[in-house]
Amino acid sequence: MGNDRSGFETRSKHEAAALKPLLESGSHLVGHSYGGIVALYLAAAAPQRILSLTVIEPPAFGLTGAPEAVKLRAAFQELWADRPREPFEFFHLFASLVGERPWPRPPLPPAMEAGVRALMGERAVWEARPHLGALAQAPFPVLVVSGGHAPEFETVCDAIASRTHAQRAVIRGARHSVPRVGQPFIDLLEQFWLDSEKPPKRLRRGNTDENPLLVRLALMLYRTIRHAGHLSLSHVLIPECPHLGH
Repeated sequence: MGNDRSGFETRSKHEAAALKPLLESGSHLVGHSYGGIVALYLAAAAPQRILSLTVIEPPAFGLTGAPEAVKLRAAFQELWADRPREPFEFFHLFASLVGERPWPRPPLPPAMEAGVRALMGERAVWEARPHLGALAQAPFPVLVVSGGHAPEFETVCDAIASRTHAQRAVIRGARHSVPRVGQPFIDLLEQFWLDSEKPPKRLRRGNTDENPLLVRLALMLYRTIRHAGHLSLSHVLIPECPHLGH
């Protein structure tokens, strides 16, 4: 995996362009963890298709020079530079950095091990520099959520919210896996979606046929998928990083 920032930016923009056709007009876009970074790039690439954007603890530590974020960025760089070959050990170290509970003993469950192996080959998320200026000018509201468990994530989320004029929320109880708190997160997301549908707050240019009923139907679908063990959806599904939340 390369750590070149220009390479990260080029590939991320190409991937966002590739995902654009999957976005329906009037999408509520939600992304958690690495999916939050994907959602930031995708929303900047297709603003006219987005009705609202929610990101939960995206690990874009390059967006702030706060000492705690810089320290964690260095720890990630060290982990990836000297990463163990064995997924269990890698996840144990990774979990301690992001505030997740490590898996108690080897081996990892097969699905989880596959996710960790994918993570081990991922690009350097600390090199991500999504176009926050474009999001600040975009015609849709933004919500940035954190779990209140780590100052590193709080500073990143604060920086994103400040630079995109976003609504900011902290929901404690599940550390990095914020959606796992259940009802408090669902209530926050539901209210945010409903507010984005209100005519006085509708800044998005484009189709105007969305209504609160569609939002409620989407939330019903969200609850169904949550009970099935998945996270983060709207008209478009941006899954959380597959190695987290187990």
